[in-house]
Amino acid sequence: MRRTKAKRKLLSRAMLNWLNDRILIGVPLSRAIRDANIAMTRPTVSTLLEWYNVYKAQPEVTTQIESSLFPAWLDQASTNPQQNPDNCFYVGRFPWGEWQYDENN
Repeated sequence: MRRTKAKRKLLSRAMLNWLNDRILIGVPLSRAIRDANIAMTRPTVSTLLEWYNVYKAQPEVTTQIESSLFPAWLDQASTNPQQNPDNCFYVGRFPWGEWQYDENN
């Protein structure tokens, strides 16, 4: 599997839910991102929301997607985007890979 060195930004479950609620009532994603002052690109947020909706709709893949979207290092109380720590990296293609820790770092 492929190990990515690039930092990944994720959003908490509460923030993804808030964004999803806004989209469902007709607010454009770009506007919702701006209203929440999220420092992420629209395509990145769109991808996270897409997988969040798959996570909610398909229980058979919930565990895998949940562990990718909401790893242990993610602060679920935060409304800000969060980057993975230096000693944590993602192995595989999102969301079918897994978060791993580098014990040497």
